[in-house]
Formats: sequence, C-alpha cells, structure tokens
Amino acid sequence: MMTEQVIPKSFGLRATFRMAHLGVAALCLCTLATPAYAQPEDVPADATLHEAAPEAALEAAIAQSHVALEAILNGDPSGYETLFADRDDITLGNPFGPFGKGRAAVMATLANAATKYESGSVVGVERLALYRSGSIAALVEIEHDRAKVTGADKPADFFVRVTSVYEQGGGAWKLVHRHADPITTARTAQSVFGLGRQPDTSQENLDACRTQRPRPCSLPHTPL
Repeated sequence: MMTEQVIPKSFGLRATFRMAHLGVAALCLCTLATPAYAQPEDVPADATLHEAAPEAALEAAIAQSHVALEAILNGDPSGYETLFADRDDITLGNPFGPFGKGRAAVMATLANAATKYESGSVVGVERLALYRSGSIAALVEIEHDRAKVTGADKPADFFVRVTSVYEQGGGAWKLVHRHADPITTARTAQSVFGLGRQPDTSQENLDACRTQRPRPCSLPHTPL
C-alpha cells in the first residue's frame, strides 16, 4: 500500500528542487540501462544495408553505361554488348535506323552505330529522372558527346536525349531497352512529317513503308 510522503514546510523550495533533480537523474540512469540492440517492431539492424545494395548495383550499371558510351564513340560497341541482357525481347533505337528487337538485332544495331563514330568522348551526362519499382528501373538522361561522325573532318559536339530501362536479375542490373535521339530542343509541328529533308522515294523504301510495322521510315509528305 502506497503512502503519501509529506514534505515538511521547513524543507523549503531549495529542498523540493533537489529532490526533483534526483528523480530526473534516476530516470536518465534507467534510460541508459536499456539494451542498445533493441529495435522497434523487430526491424533488423542491417535493414538499411539491404535497401542500399540494389541502389549501389543500379548506379554501378549506369556508370558502366557511360563507359560504354565513350567506347562506342570510338568505334567499339563491346561495352553495350556486355551491358544488354541476353534476352529475345530487348530493344534498341538510335538515330541511324529503326528499332532493333532481340539479341541479334540489337547487336547489329550497336555494330552499325559504332561505324559512324571515331575520336569521341563524353563531355557530360545530365540525369533528368530515375524511376525504380522493384526489379525495374527507368532512367532519363541528356548526353553531351563529342566525336567525328562519318564524313566529318573534325570532332563536333552534339546532344542526345536517352531513355534507358534496366532490369535486375541475378544480382546485376542489365539494359533491356535504350532509345537515343538528337531531339533536345523545340521543333515545329511540320518537322514531324519530315519537312525540310529530302525523302527516300525509291520503290524499295516506299514498299517497306507501306507494309512494315513499325514503319522504318516516313512516306514523302504531301501538303494538304
């Protein structure tokens, strides 16, 4: 049975403060005695490490793609060949032709692009956005490159907008899609129809445009 302790008036205000101070000190000692390894709601102590590992692996794959970019600007597609997943549904699109789908087509598209460049370097890469959900990540970047392209006398700077999709499997992130094109500034609506460039009017090209999906080219524009 608890009894109420009466503090004599003779103790005064100073004694009351001293007893309160002793109570706070005891509370601090009890807090310090709590085991340091206690985790709320049974959360593992290394939970942060488990979350950080996939992020580090993804960033490593992205850094590898920038190394592969510099290599292809010097005529070597092997970096991208290693980075792409070994699957039949991978895709690659670049300014030199239609999308390639499947391992063989993507490797051929890479090889073709590599023949267009030499004496290249990566000036910089701007990350616009990175989205990740589970084992899939989508990356949006603007590449600033410098290289000699076919027919040029000296290297020139150019910018490319790029969307890359990575998939995690076996502890590594691999490319399953990459799309790069040089549209990084505003354009007119007419440019969508190919105005301002001479269309390929060969019969072979026209037949391909009319029968293939997706179309590998655009039909000559006829003003309405």
